Amino acid sequence: MKLIEWLRERVGYQAGDAGVFTSGGTQSNLMGLMLARDAFFARQGHSVQQDGLIGDLRKIKVFCSANAHFSVQKNMALLGFGYQCVTQVKTDEYARMDLNDLAEKVAQAHANGEQIMAIVATAGTTDAGRSTRWRDIAQIAAQHQIWLHVDAAWGGALLLSEQYRHYLDGIELVDSITLDFHKQFFQTISCGAFLLKEARHYELMRYQAAYLNSEFDEAQGVPNLVSKSLQTTRRFDALKLWMGLEALGQKQYAEIIDHGITLSQQVAEYVSAQPTLELVMQPQLASVLFRSRPAQQTDDAAVALLNQRIGDNLLESGQANVGVTEFNGVTCLKLTLLNPTVTLDDVKRLLDLVDSAAQGLANA
Repeated sequence: MKLIEWLRERVGYQAGDAGVFTSGGTQSNLMGLMLARDAFFARQGHSVQQDGLIGDLRKIKVFCSANAHFSVQKNMALLGFGYQCVTQVKTDEYARMDLNDLAEKVAQAHANGEQIMAIVATAGTTDAGRSTRWRDIAQIAAQHQIWLHVDAAWGGALLLSEQYRHYLDGIELVDSITLDFHKQFFQTISCGAFLLKEARHYELMRYQAAYLNSEFDEAQGVPNLVSKSLQTTRRFDALKLWMGLEALGQKQYAEIIDHGITLSQQVAEYVSAQPTLELVMQPQLASVLFRSRPAQQTDDAAVALLNQRIGDNLLESGQANVGVTEFNGVTCLKLTLLNPTVTLDDVKRLLDLVDSAAQGLANA
């Protein structure tokens, strides 16, 4: 549990071991929503663990941004609510949850007789890599007694950052957090974690089986993970992260994480200066969204098709693997800059390949 204690310290939670390693972000998000559900019903004097779900479940809502990970909807279905219980909140020009829209939707839900079980915020979306304003969103959640879960599978690495830790300022106020170490922590899958601000909420999922001797183990000082995890039989996934930290140390981890973010900003500046490239949005984490935009091409549909074909062309030719995605209705290319040995010159050469592919496709 030493790693859990260390992670809690990095977040800013009180000392303790309320957390567990998981198979990854989806399972951690499931745990956050499950405990949010059980705490929601417990406040009404009802135990989901003992008696199951009750009432008109269609009136119970979870709010998340339009850019939230698909596992929010998937997990709501698994928990017995369904996709229709997920309400998407608009995002601002920086792909962050729009707090004005959140406040309006909270008020509208209450006016409609609906109850809000949880808000799921994202610390670094898969494409945009943007964080949010944690203190403001935590204030809204606290005001209405709403569980606030943060999916920090992507942006959680900033907990180690020396230059960019402030992007997570206020995250210590949230009820639960998802972390995933196969991204910017460079671990093999599976290796995720779930952190819980207040250990008392684990009582909502406490289980006892005589053959596990869990209460005896706890009395003897042996960690009991049965009542902290969806898994019973489990691998020692914490070992990977522990060995990584032992091998590199926190300082070198921080340098690697900061390198990727700084490089993404340099790449964004370079892309913005190119006449045939267009920056789709200013990066915050280690990913850059951009697109090829030949000066003579003004048709948006044609530009979208061109960028899709560029990604396919580079992959088929074996020259490069550049991601293709869609952000706010714009088909674009995506660079995820995690490799600590990659330089700006390396990326410039890659962007030259993008230009060459665009020219070749235009002349085909």
